[in-house]
Amino acid sequence: MRKHLISIKKHIIALLLISIISSNVLEVMASPLADKGKDGTTNQTSDNKASNDNTGIVSVDEVIKINDINDFNEFIDNCKLDSYSVGKTFILTRDLDIDIKNYKGVPYFNGTFKGDGHTIKVKNPDYVGSDYGFFRYVGKLGIVENLHVEADVEATGSATNIGGICGVNYGTVSSCSYTGSIKGDKKVGGIVGFNKNDAIITSCSQNATVLGTDYTGGICGFNAGIISDSENNGNVNISELDSSVDIGDSVDVGAFNITKSMMNRNDMGGIAGGSSGIITACFNDGTIGYNHSGYNVGGICGRQSGEVIGCSNEGDVYGRKDVGGIVGQAEPYIESEYLNDKLSNTKDEINRLSDSITGINSAINSATSDSSKYLNKLVDSYGKDLDSIKSTVDEISKSVSDNSPEAKAYIVSINKAIKNIEALSEEEKKLAKSVPTKEEIEDIEKLQKKYDIKDLGDIKNIKNISAEDYKKLKDAKDSIDSVSANKSTADELQKNLKSLYDNMDKLQSTYSVSANSAADAAQKFANNIKDNGNYDNLQNLVNSVDSGTGKILASINEASGQLNHMSDMLSEDIESITGNKDLIYDVSSLDTISANGVISRCVNKGNVEGDINIGGIAGTMNIEYEADPELDIDLTEKLNIRLRTSVNDIIIYCENDGTITSKRNCVGGISGSQEFGLIYSCECYGNISTEAGDYTGGVVGQSKGSVWLCYSLSRLTGKAYVGGITGYGVNITECISLSDLEADGEYLGCIAGFVTEDGTVKDNYFINDNYEGIDGISYQGRAERSSYDEIISMEGKPEIFDYVKVTFTADDELITESSIPYGSSLISEDYPKLEDKPGYYVRWEEPENEIIKSNTTINAKYIPWNQSLASSILNDDGGAMFLVSGEFYEESALNMKEISGPEALEKGEKLKYAYSWSLTNVDGLNLNGLTGHFYVGDKAKDAEIYILQDDKWSKVDSVVDGSYITCTIPYGASFAVVTVDKDYTYYYIAGIVLLLIIILIISTIKRRKLKKLLKEREEEIRKRDMMARVNEN
Repeated sequence: MRKHLISIKKHIIALLLISIISSNVLEVMASPLADKGKDGTTNQTSDNKASNDNTGIVSVDEVIKINDINDFNEFIDNCKLDSYSVGKTFILTRDLDIDIKNYKGVPYFNGTFKGDGHTIKVKNPDYVGSDYGFFRYVGKLGIVENLHVEADVEATGSATNIGGICGVNYGTVSSCSYTGSIKGDKKVGGIVGFNKNDAIITSCSQNATVLGTDYTGGICGFNAGIISDSENNGNVNISELDSSVDIGDSVDVGAFNITKSMMNRNDMGGIAGGSSGIITACFNDGTIGYNHSGYNVGGICGRQSGEVIGCSNEGDVYGRKDVGGIVGQAEPYIESEYLNDKLSNTKDEINRLSDSITGINSAINSATSDSSKYLNKLVDSYGKDLDSIKSTVDEISKSVSDNSPEAKAYIVSINKAIKNIEALSEEEKKLAKSVPTKEEIEDIEKLQKKYDIKDLGDIKNIKNISAEDYKKLKDAKDSIDSVSANKSTADELQKNLKSLYDNMDKLQSTYSVSANSAADAAQKFANNIKDNGNYDNLQNLVNSVDSGTGKILASINEASGQLNHMSDMLSEDIESITGNKDLIYDVSSLDTISANGVISRCVNKGNVEGDINIGGIAGTMNIEYEADPELDIDLTEKLNIRLRTSVNDIIIYCENDGTITSKRNCVGGISGSQEFGLIYSCECYGNISTEAGDYTGGVVGQSKGSVWLCYSLSRLTGKAYVGGITGYGVNITECISLSDLEADGEYLGCIAGFVTEDGTVKDNYFINDNYEGIDGISYQGRAERSSYDEIISMEGKPEIFDYVKVTFTADDELITESSIPYGSSLISEDYPKLEDKPGYYVRWEEPENEIIKSNTTINAKYIPWNQSLASSILNDDGGAMFLVSGEFYEESALNMKEISGPEALEKGEKLKYAYSWSLTNVDGLNLNGLTGHFYVGDKAKDAEIYILQDDKWSKVDSVVDGSYITCTIPYGASFAVVTVDKDYTYYYIAGIVLLLIIILIISTIKRRKLKKLLKEREEEIRKRDMMARVNEN
C-alpha cells in the first residue's frame, strides 16, 4: 500500500516539475507582452451561450396575445433575437394548427409563455440538427406553462437535445404535455431534450412514443436540474434497434463483447434517460426498453448520479444489462477528500500561457538583436538550479526505492525541490526585460520539445496508480494547490478506463515494480536536466546571437503549438491519476443521504426483465464504463475493501413489489449488483429469479458494499449463490428474511449464499425450514433462525410481515390483490370470480404450497371447453359405444355401467344394449341439454332409444347420424338401444296397387285424348268436303 502511494507521489511531482519549468520560462517571456485593455486589464473573449439570461437588458413588462397563426408567425420571427422576449408575457388565446412548411420551432424564448390549456398541433416539424423542440431554447428567465403540443417528430442530422416542448431548457417548463411521437439520437425527451443546471420541469406529462440511442427519457433526455411531479404514460425505446451484425436468436449474446457499435441504445428511463440533478415525486406507467437489448434501463431514470426521491414505477422495464425498476445504473457521486477543486486552476494556468504567447508577435518586431547577457544569465541560472533539482530528484528516487520508512523525508525533499524552482523563477523574471532573437527561440524550442516529449513519455509508464497523501503538498506551491477528482473530471476520464482495466493486473501484482518504475522515471528526468547536450544547446544560443528577426514569428507559433500539446498531455495524465478508481473511498452512510448519489423513498410495482444486473430498484450500483458497457469493473481481488470505494451511493427507504427476472447473473429485489455504497431500510416483496445464472438475492444479487436493516419476503429461484438477503455479500447487518428459496447449486442461504471473510455480518434473522443462514450453516448473532412469533414481535419490522400478499392475474393482467395471514391457506372464497370467454372456461392455478409463507402470484388460465366425452366401452369397430356432447372440463370423464333395460318391448323390438352413466369433475357445469350419441352400426335406421326417467322407460325421438343415432338426454338418465324387425308385405301390396292405379289413370287419359283427336280429324275432313262441293257449284 505505501509503495503504491509513494509511486503516485513521484508521478505527480514529475508532472508538476514539467509544468513549473515550462510555465516559468514562457510566462516570463509572454507576460510583459499580453494585450492590455484601456483600463489596464487583459482582454478576454467569452463565448455567447444560449443560456444568456439577458440580465443587462431593461424591459418593461408587456402582455402580448397570440390569437391566430399570423400572430404566432410574428412571434417566431421576433424570437430569433434572444433579447426580444425578456420581460414579456405571451398568452395563447385559442388552439392552433401549425401547418408551416419546414417548421423549426421558436428559436429562443426568455419571457413567459402561457398556453392557458390550449393545444398546438404541429403538422410538419423539420428538425435537422440539434437543440430542437417546439421551443429550441428556453432561457434562464424563460417560463413556459400550461401548454399542450401534438406532433410527430423525427429529427435528422446530429439529432441531439430533442424535446417535445423544448430542446434545451435553462428556465422553467411547467404544467405542459405532449402527445404523438418523437425520435432523435442523443438526449431525447418527451418534454425536454436537455434540462440544464438549475432548470426546472414540473407538473408535466407526456403520452408519446419516444425513440433515441443515448439518454432517452419519457420526460427528459438528460437532466442536470430539477424534474418534479411529472408523469410519463408513453413508451420509450420499445422497438428493437437494428444491429450491424445479425447474431440470430439462438446465440447467447452474453458470450460476445457486444458494445455500442452493435447494440447502441443506452441510458433510457420513464422520466429521464440520465440525470445528475434531482428527480422527485414522478411517476411512470409506460413500457421502457426492449427485451434483451439496451444498457442502463430504468423505470424512472436510465443512469443517475444525483438524487431520485419519492418516485414510483408501475410500467414494465426491459433491457440487456443494468436494468432496474427505478434506475438502471445508480452511479455514485464522487468527491475526493484530499484532491480538492484545483485541477482547473492548473489547466487554466497552462492554457493561459499558451494564449499569451501569441501576444509576443507584436513585441518581437521591436526586439533587440543583442541577447548575450540574457542568455549567459540563463545558462548560469539553469546550470546551478537544474543541478539542484537533479540532486533533489535523486533523493526522491532513493526514497521511493527504499520504501515507506523514508516517506517523510521524501516529502521534505519535494518541498526543497519546489523552493529551488521558485528561486529559479525569480531569476527568470529578471531576464524578462530582454527578448531573444530568432536563433534563440529556435534553440529554446528544441530544448522544450526534448524535455516535454521525453519526460511525458516516461511518466506515462506509471500512470493510473493511487495518490493518497498528496494533500501534504498543498502548501508547497501556491499556484498549484491540489488536483480535483470531482465527478465532472471523472466523466472526461471514462475513455481512459479501458487502459486502467487492461493494465491493472500487472500494476497491482507488482507494487514494488511500480515504485521502481516511478523512481526510474524521476531519475531519467533528472538526467535529462543534466544532459550535456542541453547545456551545449544553451551555449549555442550565445554563439548564434543575431539581430535578424524575420523567422521569429514562425518559431513562436511553433512553440505555442508545442505548449498546447504539452498542456493536453499533462491534463490527460493528471486526470488519469485523479480519476483512477483505485483512489475512491466509500463514504456512503446515513450522514451522507443529503448528498448526491441517493435514491430515496421510491416504489417499484412493474415487472423488470433483462440478462445481467437486474434489480427492483437499481440494476447496478457502479461507475459506468462507456467504452464497453458489457464490462463491469471489479477491483475486489486487487484492492483493500476500504480503498476500493470512494463514493456516495445510497438506496434508502425503497420498496419493490414487482417480479424481477434475469436471464443470467446478478438479480436482486433492490439491486442486481452493488459494487459499493449502502442499501438501507429497504423492503422487497416481489418474486426474484434467474433463468440460467448465479447471484440471486432478496435484496442484492451480488453485494460488495453494505446492506443494513433490510427485509425480504419473496420467492427466490436461481442456480448458485442464492440468498434471502444477498447471493454474495460483504457487510450485512440487522436484516430479516422470510423468503423461500428454490435452487440446486452451491452457496445457498437464507441470509446469504456466500460472505467474504473480511466482511461484517451481524444481527440477521430468518424463517425457513429447508435452508440455513449462510452456505448451509446458521451462526448465532450473525445469521440465526428465528420463529414467526419472534419476528413479528421485533421492534421496527414492517407491518406487512404480518401478512403475505396474494396477487391474482389473468392473461398476465392484474385482477386483484389480497392479503392473508402469514402461514395460512387460500379458501375458495379468496379467488375472484371471472366471466368465461366464449368457447373457454377459467381455471385458477393452484398455489405451489398449501401453507403460504411468501408473496404469491396465482394466474387464471382460459382453457378451451372439452366438447364431448367418450365411453371406455368400445364397439366392434373400435369406436366408443356411447358419447355425450356438451361443454366439459379437460379433466371431466364419462363412466358407464351395463343394466338390464326395459322389460316390455313392442312387437318386433329387440334390446341391443342398456347402460347407466355418470360424469366426474363436472362441478359448476351446465349439464342441461346434453346430446347422446348411441352406436348401432348398419341398422341405425332400425333402432330406437328408450330413456329411464322416474323409474319409467319412455321411447324418445332420435335422428340417424351415420352408424349412430342421437337424441337429447337428461344428465345421468339410463338409456336402452333397441332394434325393430319390421314386415314390409303390406308396403309391397300397397305399392303394386298404387302402381296399377297410376297405369289405369294414364291409360284412361290416353284413350280420352285419342278419342278427341279422332273427332277433331273427322270434323276437319267434313269441312274440307263441304268446301269442295261449294267450289263445284
